[in-house]
Amino acid sequence: TGLRQHVPSGEGLLLFDSVEDAVTGAGAIRSQYRMHSRAARDLAVAHFDSAVVLRRLIDRLGASRGLAA
Repeated sequence: TGLRQHVPSGEGLLLFDSVEDAVTGAGAIRSQYRMHSRAARDLAVAHFDSAVVLRRLIDRLGASRGLAA
């Protein structure tokens, strides 16, 4: 889907191409759950928070001129 090009992965978000990779990733999450859960939260805030997403959308539409940051 191209996600690798847009969002960091490896901690908090594990991507996979095969069932074997998915099983390995699930094991990694289970063995370091606290670290992965914190990283997932940080990633969600940094990339998917509405303020972040809407700012990018407004900027792409060219409508950000004159708006407060």
